[in-house]
Amino acid sequence: MISRQRYEIACHQYAESQEIMEAYSRERKAEFEKRQADDYEWLDNELVYSARRRCECGAGLAYPEGCPDGWYWECSAVLKGVGGDGRHSGPLFFIYCDVEKEGSGGSTRG
Repeated sequence: MISRQRYEIACHQYAESQEIMEAYSRERKAEFEKRQADDYEWLDNELVYSARRRCECGAGLAYPEGCPDGWYWECSAVLKGVGGDGRHSGPLFFIYCDVEKEGSGGSTRG
């Protein structure tokens, strides 16, 4: 049988771990938002690419790793700062479209 003392210790540890995980999420979100505000040029290894879907300009669609919920697929050339003035697909929000990410049979990385 589990003692009341062991139960209370476990509850305390759970609460501490929740606080740590929430603080970590807030820090990651703040870092992400700062990069976005600074027009950060993402590196290939910081992006998740689509398996097959491409932008109108021909570059693969991607999103920054660790982006917050409610984010979107965007032209990887734009994210990397090499998009120029060409024609690009608008943002494709995760909630409204079903784009398969790389690693599931293909990649538009490159």
